[in-house]
Amino acid sequence: MTIPSSWVPIDLEKMDAAAVKAKLKGTQFEVRAADMEKMRSMVNFFAFDADNSKPGVFANINVVSMPANASVEQIIEANIKQMKSMDPTAEEVKGLTTLPNSAALTYTMMGMDMIAVLAVQGGKQHVITYSAPKGTDKEKMKSILGPIADSFRGK
Repeated sequence: MTIPSSWVPIDLEKMDAAAVKAKLKGTQFEVRAADMEKMRSMVNFFAFDADNSKPGVFANINVVSMPANASVEQIIEANIKQMKSMDPTAEEVKGLTTLPNSAALTYTMMGMDMIAVLAVQGGKQHVITYSAPKGTDKEKMKSILGPIADSFRGK
């Protein structure tokens, strides 16, 4: 997966707690180092977006991968239903990515605007979520997440 060079990547599959802490030391994201350890069991990859963060509210992308236990259509339908149950204003985003077997949604949660790409590849389901401070321009968010999702190759 290709992310902008100004971002701070945290590969939780490859980095231990000390490496994460060292990577974030001296950055505005240092306060989140302990949170990275808590996320380790759920999140495979995390990156901070320095360009679109605000003080104390950090734009980021994360990837969650798990075994696919149903058809592509069933997984995407279930994820869309789940997102809409958490945010009734959630809506599908058409044409965001060329990633095969995928769908995208935009929604708001925990004071953040989010766009998630749901994809099924290689027997796994992947959720690639871009979160930004509430009020961030949605078109800008789409222009950031689209190319990142297009470059994603799930394991």
